[in-house]
Amino acid sequence: MICDLPASSVCYARRFVEIDKLAVRPQARRGGIARALLEEAFAWAEAHGIASLEVAVNEFNAGAIALYEEMGFETVIRRMMRKS
Repeated sequence: MICDLPASSVCYARRFVEIDKLAVRPQARRGGIARALLEEAFAWAEAHGIASLEVAVNEFNAGAIALYEEMGFETVIRRMMRKS
């Protein structure tokens, strides 16, 4: 989805594509499906004039983190949770 965030006192204005809930079934992993989906997302964003893509990933998902980093993603924000 395309996200347009206005500037505020806690963030700068930016336009980006958010990739939400990208998942591949366990039995189909390591076959290039996620990579192909991300490449399509990059092309779609570029076709819409958007250079920035963001994806959320759980800290425990080392495989996904490694793929995202391999494809040029870097951590720019951290979301933290306190359980009661």
